[in-house]
Amino acid sequence: MKQKLQQYKKFMFVREPFVRLISAYRDKFQRDDQDFYKRYGIPMLKRFGRIPNPPRSVKEAHTAGMGPSFSNFIQYILSIPAEKYEWLDEHWRQMIHLCHPCQIDYDFIGKMETVEEDAAHLLRMLHVDNIVQFPKSKNRTDENWTKTWYPKLPTDWRRKLYKLYEMDYKLFGYQVPEHLLQAYGTDGLNAEVFFRLPSKTSFFRSDHGYSEVNSSNFSFNMHHYYNLVIKRFVNSDEGTDEEEELFEDPEQENRRCEWKTHSSPIPLELKLRQYARKKLVHDLCDSNGTLGFKGKWQTFDDIPNGELANLLVDDRHGIIYCYVPKVACTQWKQIMIVLSESMKVNGVPYRDPLDVPEEQAHGNTIQYLNKYDGTVMKQKLQQYKKFMFVREPFVRLISAYRDKFQKENQGFYKHYGIYILKRFGRIPNPPRSVKEARTAGMGPSFSNFIQYILSIPTEKYELLDEHWRQMIHLCHPCQIDYDFIGKMETVEEDAAHLLRMLHVDNIVQFPKSKNRTDENWTKTWYPNLPTDWRRKLYKLYEMDYKLFGYQVPEDLLQEAPEAIRHENSATKETST
Repeated sequence: MKQKLQQYKKFMFVREPFVRLISAYRDKFQRDDQDFYKRYGIPMLKRFGRIPNPPRSVKEAHTAGMGPSFSNFIQYILSIPAEKYEWLDEHWRQMIHLCHPCQIDYDFIGKMETVEEDAAHLLRMLHVDNIVQFPKSKNRTDENWTKTWYPKLPTDWRRKLYKLYEMDYKLFGYQVPEHLLQAYGTDGLNAEVFFRLPSKTSFFRSDHGYSEVNSSNFSFNMHHYYNLVIKRFVNSDEGTDEEEELFEDPEQENRRCEWKTHSSPIPLELKLRQYARKKLVHDLCDSNGTLGFKGKWQTFDDIPNGELANLLVDDRHGIIYCYVPKVACTQWKQIMIVLSESMKVNGVPYRDPLDVPEEQAHGNTIQYLNKYDGTVMKQKLQQYKKFMFVREPFVRLISAYRDKFQKENQGFYKHYGIYILKRFGRIPNPPRSVKEARTAGMGPSFSNFIQYILSIPTEKYELLDEHWRQMIHLCHPCQIDYDFIGKMETVEEDAAHLLRMLHVDNIVQFPKSKNRTDENWTKTWYPNLPTDWRRKLYKLYEMDYKLFGYQVPEDLLQEAPEAIRHENSATKETST
């Protein structure tokens, strides 16, 4: 069993628990199912229907209008002690007790609410979509039936029923049916107070298998962490609909009528992704400073104005974007220009981000947050939606090197390339122009580039160019509470989610990326560097890896089977 669980792909499908109960009742007690009637129906009628001698056959019962009612069915379920869940038939037993998702690591979790989409995704993932297709469902129980079936039950029953299936709701991210947990009439118990956990709940708790957070035991299992996030997701404020949030600015409120109308809500998977990313940042930043994520600056007020140079503002829509170079920042700057209408041609603002010239997108046409005084900056940070995008740190360095040193960029060659060649390439008199250097095959190698980065003292990170400076030092996520954290690895999905959340997807679309650095290139670019360099480089970008949930590149931090001489690697990289 264990061998198969390790080697095979595992999947399960779940359903909103209260809807599943309606479906089970309709299927087993509203139809002529003699077996279920004999096994469960007759005892229900005797005990809860108060019928001492119910008909012996289901057909006779239905003919006489004496089948178990939904109320009888729920009474029966509630009569089973919670700890005796195995007494519940599998058709209404809790899903967590059927599939044990905390003990079995499922590769795919589908939902009945999105079964067609999920099924197509799963079959493709399993590489069997050329063999089978998922049959279309028919006569499916309508999710809205909970609004008519459950209000007829006593409030106390509904609350007890929720407690019985609470883990199914929480673990699989279903919205707590708070309207069914409120008393109808004079009983005013606030179900939110009763069921909702504190929004500041930390995941680093002893009962979760974690000890107190400190730098020595930080290296934890990110997969386990995200499993914990899933269990708590619906209890946080993130479980609410992002699209219903309103800006405080009346001008933003007036634009509500222009928002694009969507027939379906933002997928729960995308909401959960955002919640997990932000929760990780919050937990690590709030770890009492023991992990050093806050760096030199404890609060926003402590950050020098010059270190806020990457925050761009769109006052028209109430948006702040912290750009990280080599993380699709050109596309996002083009989008910010269109939204803010800060660049015009013949008095007409650009309408399509792709029409904005790339070289002008990096100019000073967009408003920078640090151009305002401190009071206004803090006010905008409180009221505006803030977002940033990040990228796997080692991949980002490859992208920066390719863009700035493998292309004919005279500015970067003059500012950094000549110095790198003199000091690390051991070329006393390198060519003065990048064209001459490339013609002579004398451009800085990737090895030279990494040597230069490692030569900068850790505490002097401001000496690093923004294209390879740590992301944590560009956007200060421990001092600025970002509403959205996107990733280059999921940029298309994240961009669509973000633009919809900002209510600007009717105005702009994210341009498709081109010539993107392949994430797999780390496997060929870095092994040529000495192990000691790779380890020092990881330590330099360690906070980026941890704060943004990137997997530690363990394979690159291990000693290579055979030492590769620096001279050989430099030669190979120069010819790449």
